[in-house]
Amino acid sequence: MEQENKEEVQVVEPKKSKKVLSIVINVFLILAIILLLVRISILIFFTNIYVTGPSMYPNLKQGEAGYTRKIFSYNSIDRFDIVVIDAERFSIEDSHWVKRVIALPGETISYEIDEQNHKGVLKINGKVIEEDFIKGYDKLSKNDITYLTGTISERKLADDEYFVMGDNRGRSSDSRNPRVGHINKKEILGLGIIITGECSSLENGTCGPIDHNTFRIEGW
Repeated sequence: MEQENKEEVQVVEPKKSKKVLSIVINVFLILAIILLLVRISILIFFTNIYVTGPSMYPNLKQGEAGYTRKIFSYNSIDRFDIVVIDAERFSIEDSHWVKRVIALPGETISYEIDEQNHKGVLKINGKVIEEDFIKGYDKLSKNDITYLTGTISERKLADDEYFVMGDNRGRSSDSRNPRVGHINKKEILGLGIIITGECSSLENGTCGPIDHNTFRIEGW
């Protein structure tokens, strides 16, 4: 009886081994397919980016790398979204800028200086809007505040225009500059920034080995 049981075990074990091997292979195939689909989705919906310059500091820093989501006609752009802009119209050196959307199409924007609280006051259609992403106003003098924010008289945006600024107001060329002005929606190429790491090297404005699908984003 013992001999018969041993023979039965010897026959069953190879079948179990093949079944386990089949499961392992199937799992690897599923993972490979998932990774391939993720890669294809990234290529379709996202663009590689790396950041140079100080215009969005401290929220985006020199040398950071990641992705921006490609914008399509069905995408909505909201206030305070970070966007990547086609800057060829107003920039000689940099073809892509990164800024933050402050005012939306059809709105009226203005800026005033609140000397008592040491900060700039954003008004949209006459209503005060807080900018929580701007840091350090409480440590600034009146002159510093004027330099960072500036006073902007009322500006009315057209139905397809956006008013954008860099978070580092003193080091950003943006919609406050007449050369840049209001940004048309067709000039917005990317919506949002996902930072995944830092450039391994940043020499001569280049973030290590890159390809033609990588945006160098800047704003002066």
